[in-house]
Amino acid sequence: MWFGEINTNMKILFICDPGLDYGEYMLFNGLCNVLGEQNVVTYPFKGSYYGQIDHDYQLENLYTTGSKGYTAPEENMVIRFVNYWNKEKILENFDVFDLIILASCRIVAVNALRELKKERDFSQPLIIHESEDYEDIRVDLVNEFKPTLYFKRTLRKDGKNNFLDKCSVPVIPCPLSAILNSAPFENDKRKMYSVWYINGDTHPIRSRVYDNLLYLNYPNMICKIISHERMHTWYDKISYKNYMITIARSKIAVAPRGWSFDAQKRVEIPIYNTLLFTNEISYVTPNDFTDGKNYAVFNTDLSDFKEKTGLDRTVRIDALEYVQIDPTQNFFTHFNL
Repeated sequence: MWFGEINTNMKILFICDPGLDYGEYMLFNGLCNVLGEQNVVTYPFKGSYYGQIDHDYQLENLYTTGSKGYTAPEENMVIRFVNYWNKEKILENFDVFDLIILASCRIVAVNALRELKKERDFSQPLIIHESEDYEDIRVDLVNEFKPTLYFKRTLRKDGKNNFLDKCSVPVIPCPLSAILNSAPFENDKRKMYSVWYINGDTHPIRSRVYDNLLYLNYPNMICKIISHERMHTWYDKISYKNYMITIARSKIAVAPRGWSFDAQKRVEIPIYNTLLFTNEISYVTPNDFTDGKNYAVFNTDLSDFKEKTGLDRTVRIDALEYVQIDPTQNFFTHFNL
């Protein structure tokens, strides 16, 4: 979906949460690409977007009793030049902003917007961007802040998001997207693996897919499932680059949804002309997935899993012999174009 010509001189106040939020980062990264990082001001200042650790924001470590963790830059983040504005500078220069984005609906970001509104009336348009797993439309925030638009990560195709009918502003799909400017470039490398499947043991379907793949026992297959308790430690040990390279060098990658409607792997896999094999995709995307054209779908109950994973029937092997980036096969939001 497109909203007209972009004014690349506009300045945005990007109100965010200090915690890791994939959708929020993708929006930030895309806006910096289009407008320039000097024109996107985070508030509260988010150090992880600038290669820093947010020491003031501590998280309980679920895997090591008593220890604390900090929000640090993820490996797939593009490190930006520091653009630090404190609250006083923002209030003094509020008129320079053309647009305000509540980039996260988490409590720290929401409270930051409330504090600004207490001290300053503003006439700039406000957009709410919500990138959580849940189906709800945050009509409480719509009623409180009176935005112009509401961007939703998982907008259902059947229109049955909770409270959608009570939302007084347009709701626009804004699904997770691939971060192209940090994806390892892997052109002209021969595909080494037949099937790729790496997932956390976080949903019954993901466990059953793992069992089915072990039973099918394809040659040159990468098939791993990580227990919930070990996920944090395991992902610390594999780099983002190596993770993406194994996808790039696979002919088929399997990425079933979990408890949410989407999965980040679904937009990373097609970057390298690797065939995406997944179950239902029931949320709205700007460029829709079409079974048999740009991905292969299996039934959620796995009744057709064995039949559809037949490599000779699912994909022409010779067409996927080399890794190549093919933008026509990808599914990105307009923020990351």
